[in-house]
Amino acid sequence: MQRVNYCTKTVTVDSSIYYLVDKFGVNYRNIAGKVWLKEKGTYEIYYPKSMNTVFPTIHITDNETVYTYIEPKIRFAAKNWGMSFQNCEGLLNGFHEDFYENGNPHIRGNFVNGLPKDSLVMFYYNGHIKRSTYYLSTLNIIQEYDSLGTLRKVSRNSNKLPVITDYNATTFFENGSLQSREKVKNRSSNYVEYYPSRKLKTTLTKNKRTEYFTDGSPEMVFTWKHRNLKDGSLMKRGFEIRKIVYTEKGQIKEDLKYFSQQGNIKQPKLNFNDADYIFYWKKYNDLGEEKVLYKNVGKLLVKEIGGFITNP
Repeated sequence: MQRVNYCTKTVTVDSSIYYLVDKFGVNYRNIAGKVWLKEKGTYEIYYPKSMNTVFPTIHITDNETVYTYIEPKIRFAAKNWGMSFQNCEGLLNGFHEDFYENGNPHIRGNFVNGLPKDSLVMFYYNGHIKRSTYYLSTLNIIQEYDSLGTLRKVSRNSNKLPVITDYNATTFFENGSLQSREKVKNRSSNYVEYYPSRKLKTTLTKNKRTEYFTDGSPEMVFTWKHRNLKDGSLMKRGFEIRKIVYTEKGQIKEDLKYFSQQGNIKQPKLNFNDADYIFYWKKYNDLGEEKVLYKNVGKLLVKEIGGFITNP
């Protein structure tokens, strides 16, 4: 693949990180500007560092195909905790737009010193809107669409700080029905997600997360609270987390309580493999009979006795 600089018109071999992705989602990474493929066909171009640009599909019909990528007129660069926009003359001011090679719009917006002023619209290669952002006095409203033009997500992000700490986000299924709602305030999240049937799939509150079977009955319930745990002369700050797993008939299948050192964050990561201490871990058979797997066991001891790598 070769790259053409829009400003200088120079052509160079593109040795940056990118992939060609086939119809099965298999990625083929470039090596020194070349990508070795197993077969001919249609591939998507994916640049991990160009998330705001949508690249066209390419069709490989020969044993060796050279694809030329013309860099956009409007480029992005990190600035002040966000993205600044510039062209060949420097930072953008006023109204600017850029287009894909097929003539469809790529980006359109108003700018002041390289930053969006009131709105910014990104487009897919086929001309449909990908993302619209509206910059208001206290928040940014973001609307995201799929490549067919269907609204899939709406976010309202507070812009009072350089780092986003408060936001509301709503996602939708392809048919427009509600998929999820999330509200984050001071880094604490409240979340609800639905199956396409409109039954609950996941709920999250300040101290509890519940995951549901497709019929709406609980499958897993996590509860937690902040706790300090003494480890020798050290005092660890983290969470006491309890996890209960149910069968589809509503019987308790598994019950465990553990400590996870995660500092002073508002809500924990619920990964049992990160446990530093197990208070207890119980399992139950179909008759409800209890089997205690571990009780009052530290992480190092668990590993010594052939402990957990996965949660069986």
